[in-house]
Amino acid sequence: MGPADPIDRGQLVVPVTRAELEDALDALGEASNDEIVWLRIRQVVARADRAAEDPLTPREHEVVELVAQGLSNIEIADRLYISKRTVESHLEHVKEKLGHGSRHQVMVWALSEQQLHRRPSVYAT
Repeated sequence: MGPADPIDRGQLVVPVTRAELEDALDALGEASNDEIVWLRIRQVVARADRAAEDPLTPREHEVVELVAQGLSNIEIADRLYISKRTVESHLEHVKEKLGHGSRHQVMVWALSEQQLHRRPSVYAT
């Protein structure tokens, strides 16, 4: 599986319960004695667990924090040493994952998350 594989990106394409996923993977594992298959099954379950806990990638979190500080896409790009287009892409993914339609909604969400979890920004100056 290459980098375009949705599971390798930490996303599940088809919504399933953890029990359904485990049952399917157990059936696959039982059909094979191959250690690589079992290793891959454990990786898939671990990634599914992480994705269920937090839909955003670490980089998306960094971008969201900087959006919450009021930085422009160009300022975020400079701060993270990435292109403006990459920042725009991260923001689009964040809006899709969180179901937000605007940058403002992402900013409000980020600020409420910081308050809720009392997490200081890693970019506080």
